[in-house]
Amino acid sequence: MSKIWYVEFPTFQYNEDVKALAKERGLTIIDAKFDDGDGVKDPPELTLKGATQEVDYDELISRLDTLKAGELKLLAAHLGVEYTNADGTKAAIKEKLGQ
Repeated sequence: MSKIWYVEFPTFQYNEDVKALAKERGLTIIDAKFDDGDGVKDPPELTLKGATQEVDYDELISRLDTLKAGELKLLAAHLGVEYTNADGTKAAIKEKLGQ
């Protein structure tokens, strides 16, 4: 079984600690430009810093009641909704998302 993990360099472009992941799994990191097709079959998943991910708004709405005040304030700020109080802000978020 191969212990080579081909990764697009530079490794600091990823959210994950590439070196730590490799060490945990006993893998050797090689720049992907040298990929000979002999790398590990199931490499760890990496996400680019700043990459946007799709948001499941239905799930977000269903979880609104579980958010703590700080989380709710951050979400409101991100969506451009004024934080008034928990219930008012939740209603404004639902309205903003069309729910």
